[in-house]
Amino acid sequence: MRRFIKFFVLSLLINLIITTQAFAFDPYFGFRPGQQNFEEIRKDLRERGATFSDNISYQDYNTLRSIQILRHAKFSLEGSLRFATLDFDPNGYLYKVTISWKDDGTLFKKWKEILNTTPYFDIQDCKTQGFADQCFWQNKQTDFSLLNDPVGFGENRNTTLTFTYSPALIIVDKERKRIDKEVEKAKIIEKFNRFKQ
Repeated sequence: MRRFIKFFVLSLLINLIITTQAFAFDPYFGFRPGQQNFEEIRKDLRERGATFSDNISYQDYNTLRSIQILRHAKFSLEGSLRFATLDFDPNGYLYKVTISWKDDGTLFKKWKEILNTTPYFDIQDCKTQGFADQCFWQNKQTDFSLLNDPVGFGENRNTTLTFTYSPALIIVDKERKRIDKEVEKAKIIEKFNRFKQ
């Protein structure tokens, strides 16, 4: 009986360690799309010593803001960071994260394997166009895309990971269209005023 109890406890511990390791990896890099707002993320980036620019927005309208990250320890662990962009919906909530690294193809293979084996991630599709490989996954309401774009050789190649909170896409698209109309209208008015002079 004692042997059985020891074996049972040991089995439980091994399962707990394996499960913990599987869930310890965070493909979201600590971000929570659809839940974190612009101010929360900006504060967190400052506290972590990241180098970033937070005065970017679509067509210079403040409703679709972005943060461009130039240096962040969290991203640099994966390799040489090219850039990272955090995009926010009209309500100020994070909806898309894009991270790009210089890569010879090794990082792409690593991330592909990770996402293929991460619990609750469903592989959607993998395709090759020219020399670029791209794969897609889905986790609940978040779509993941992994692109390896070997333009040139060596460090000119890059791997880009993008994850998008899909419920926000409708309001983002609607706001983009509204902004585009306003920009077009402003251009027409400007041309008309010049013509009048």
